Amino acid sequence: MFKKYKFIQFLFTSVLILVGLSLEVFADETPVDTILISTKSKSGANLKIDSKRIQQAIDKASSNRGVYIKLNESGVFELTEPLTFKDNVEFDGNGSVLVPSLNWTSFNEDDSPVFNIINVENIKISNLTFDFKGEQRTGKERVYCGIFILGSKLITIQNVTFKNGGIQANNSNQIPNSPYVLIVSQDYAEDSNSVPSLFRSEIGASMNILIDNCNFLNLDSKTRFGVRLLTNWSKKRDLSEFVNKTQSNIISNCVFIGEFSWNTIELAGGGTIENLIYNNLVSGNAVNNIDIDKGASYNIIKDNTVNNAGLPEVYKNDPNARYSAIIVQGWTGARYFSKNNLVEGNCIENLSNPISNISKYAYSAAISGLAVSGLKIENNFISTAFQDSSYRNGKPYGGGIVLDHICNDVIISGNEIHNVNYGVVFTMNGKSFENIDVLNNVIYSKNISVFFPTRGNGPYKNLNIFSNKLFNTNNKNSKSIHIGNVKNSIIKGNFEIE
Repeated sequence: MFKKYKFIQFLFTSVLILVGLSLEVFADETPVDTILISTKSKSGANLKIDSKRIQQAIDKASSNRGVYIKLNESGVFELTEPLTFKDNVEFDGNGSVLVPSLNWTSFNEDDSPVFNIINVENIKISNLTFDFKGEQRTGKERVYCGIFILGSKLITIQNVTFKNGGIQANNSNQIPNSPYVLIVSQDYAEDSNSVPSLFRSEIGASMNILIDNCNFLNLDSKTRFGVRLLTNWSKKRDLSEFVNKTQSNIISNCVFIGEFSWNTIELAGGGTIENLIYNNLVSGNAVNNIDIDKGASYNIIKDNTVNNAGLPEVYKNDPNARYSAIIVQGWTGARYFSKNNLVEGNCIENLSNPISNISKYAYSAAISGLAVSGLKIENNFISTAFQDSSYRNGKPYGGGIVLDHICNDVIISGNEIHNVNYGVVFTMNGKSFENIDVLNNVIYSKNISVFFPTRGNGPYKNLNIFSNKLFNTNNKNSKSIHIGNVKNSIIKGNFEIE
């Protein structure tokens, strides 16, 4: 099932990155020039800090000489043009606030990011706030993204706050993608349709990038994404076909507050592998708060907290939107699976959806798997999910862990689930559920603790339910385990109280 040697190797690499990248930007032998950018002249006159002054400082860096740039006095500064980074640059904002011009697209291309990090190495950006002022923007003046990274390595974004990166929007069609950070790898020109037009011919791998101790606050604007890590998925390429991968990147110790209407954090594409989403706080609505999608494999979602979240109001009647706090999903129709991902040690609490009669509410989940193989869901804590009366005049709905479509070689182990309708659900959309282990879980559910359908497409086989503690807290006429048409299932050693 899970390739143990590769998983252990990635964990070791992740620890090295987490410790190393946050400490040193430049190698010991790299000479470093310090440039202090001041708002005052020697005579005390005010000096303007703008894009050109900062870019001139960045341009003094080279492949064999680094530059440490510090804004000498903190303040609020307007940028009218993007900044493009070179190798070996550390940019210390010293508590300053950078505001992209409210006329950003009047000065720049429609899809211009604020910071461009393209095919470079050894960059650190810290102690800075990006205030996009999305509450004052319409679609015409939106900022494409905050920091855009392509083909770059050894990048640290630390102690940075991102605020209101979207626009004012009245419906879902008006909401822009506008991620705060966009990380992409390309094997050839125009490999990804998310790359800004100026950089579509650039190729390269984005690796060893650390986003640490940052705040993403989307309280007064509308945007679809917080952070995106991408490779191509439209061609449905196997991992072995990728040369340049979005690999060994870490998002850790960050806070995401507010609504990111589609995904708060997204990892997508067959070359998006071995990334770690660790110890973040996510509070606010999204279709999926943390999403591993369309072929992304060998990634880890570990020790995060997701609370006070659910489906955004703008999607409540969208038949294609189904809410999960954490989802690992492939592409069922194309049989493009996400493989060997781990969801471990996360805390998910207080989930609810807006009022709707859309049938996909029934599949709302704290954690979902869809079109996956080798998925591990282990040692997560789930409490109070979908206990509102928002679905079909108060009909109970949703579950703690939901598997759908095609799920093979899955382990659900050591999870603790409280105050849910269903505990572990295998949906009636299932096309293939094979080799599934449900082990050593503690489930307090108001309805069935482990539900497997009596109808569906199949095949369904090799389901093992071992040593779980199952408590039915409400429906006295409902069994703790409901098993339908399954071949070779083993149910053993479970402790049931109905």
